[in-house]
Amino acid sequence: MTTKLRNRLLRKLDSRKTPTMRLLEEVYGVDIRELIKPRNGKASKDIASDLDIPESTLSVWRKRMGFRNVRRIKPGPKGNRNA
Repeated sequence: MTTKLRNRLLRKLDSRKTPTMRLLEEVYGVDIRELIKPRNGKASKDIASDLDIPESTLSVWRKRMGFRNVRRIKPGPKGNRNA
């Protein structure tokens, strides 16, 4: 991807930021995409909790900022509880 195209795409994404997103960027000193990105071993509800926003807001923000196919962390097998 060329630098010109990348900059154009980033400007388009920046225009989609809400005032709350901009405030979080200012507080943390990091781009909102970095704050809301999926992380290995960390559930979406934990990321949302860290940012003090509802999990549903995190999901909407991820869609708005172009994240796709974000998997939910699912619990593993329940195993034998009678043992």
